[in-house]
Amino acid sequence: MQRGRRGDIVFPAGTYVAASIHLKSNIRFMLDKDAVITGADHGYDAPEPNAFDKYQDYGHSHFHNALMWGENIENFAIVGGRVNGGHIITGDPKGRDIGDKVVSIRVGKTCSSGCHPRNRRPFRLPTQRL
Repeated sequence: MQRGRRGDIVFPAGTYVAASIHLKSNIRFMLDKDAVITGADHGYDAPEPNAFDKYQDYGHSHFHNALMWGENIENFAIVGGRVNGGHIITGDPKGRDIGDKVVSIRVGKTCSSGCHPRNRRPFRLPTQRL
């Protein structure tokens, strides 16, 4: 991984195992066509407190325990390559430091992805507005 032009982070071909990448505004991940960012089997940020835990499922209550997460960000993009969940789980991790989402953006503006997940089609990054 290396810094490209201002705001670009370049991922050459290879597999990058990561946990809880903190996304920032005005950043673009530039992945080589053979680059993969995948979820680690430990090391994720703890889920943040949420007063509504008891009213909705775990995945909709917490955002920080994702492979990549950001809050109040603008102008973020993933271009090329692939991003997959790797060791990410579904449901409540029951105290384990493991993620349950690939990308989580809580309040975002102009966030997009041209990377190809498992289905090989481009997708837009989901964001939540409060």
